[in-house]
Amino acid sequence: MGMFVLIHGAWHGGWCWSRVVERLRAKGHTVFAPSLSGLAEHGHRIDAAIGHGHHIEDATRVIEWNDLKDVVLVGHSYGGLVVTGTAAGRARLKIKHLVILDGSSPLSGQSMLDIALPRVRESFTTGIKDGLMALPSMEAMGVVDPADIAWVSARLTPQPARTFQEPLVYDESKLAGLPKTFIRCTGVNGERGMSTTATRLKSLPDWSFHELATGHDAMVTMPDELTALLITAAGR
Repeated sequence: MGMFVLIHGAWHGGWCWSRVVERLRAKGHTVFAPSLSGLAEHGHRIDAAIGHGHHIEDATRVIEWNDLKDVVLVGHSYGGLVVTGTAAGRARLKIKHLVILDGSSPLSGQSMLDIALPRVRESFTTGIKDGLMALPSMEAMGVVDPADIAWVSARLTPQPARTFQEPLVYDESKLAGLPKTFIRCTGVNGERGMSTTATRLKSLPDWSFHELATGHDAMVTMPDELTALLITAAGR
């Protein structure tokens, strides 16, 4: 059976993976879906000083403190940056497969804002107040079902802007030889994706590329199909 660590994106928390977690565990897999520092149930500790380094440390500690091995490490949206930094850091030998779900994987020296499409970058930076980014719209998340809109929107929390502004610096060579999968959500108005990562990685031979015909929050809107792809990745 597989060992999964699921890292959520900006404004979200471990809660957003609940449908996928339920499905993976029903099939006998072990799953961890932590909420990152300052977000979700940790929102009472929100601080504009929180950067992606704190979140990479969060993910790394889940792996280290639980003595996990052969991990399928999954990052959604901004979580793609987090898992990239985690996989290139001290958790590298514990990771079996890296999966990015409609997310960002900057080259070393790039930030989330550096690789965002221009109009997406504008949406990220508009409304920053006291170092925190305003909540996104449900349209941007690709969530359209009224019940899902109510569930997701009630749980989003502000995101420290520093996590998008500071560059990620890491040794890119540490990712060589690691099986990697990118899952693109095509239902986000075509090119409306969160970053240019999908275009770049699709051309690389060491990445497996898949598409889901749903919005950005695929773990909410298409959990069955997403779970199947993650199980496939675990088997590689």
